[in-house]
Amino acid sequence: MEDIYATYLELKESEFKEFYSTFNEKFLLIKEKAGNIREKSYRDLAEVFLTVLMLTAQANTAKRLAEKTIDSYFKPKI
Repeated sequence: MEDIYATYLELKESEFKEFYSTFNEKFLLIKEKAGNIREKSYRDLAEVFLTVLMLTAQANTAKRLAEKTIDSYFKPKI
């Protein structure tokens, strides 16, 4: 069990680094797309709102994938 946990910690750290890099790329894309909004206050709000939407979509996708994996491998077949 210790080996599994140690491996999990390594994967978690790697995933965090990858997420940080991917997030920065997506945030730059959001800033670029929101740059078309003329009024600065709307542009700033749009950047934050689009960032929240992007993070929510990613979280939902990860949750669904985890649920499908659990259903496929850990639930007993009837």
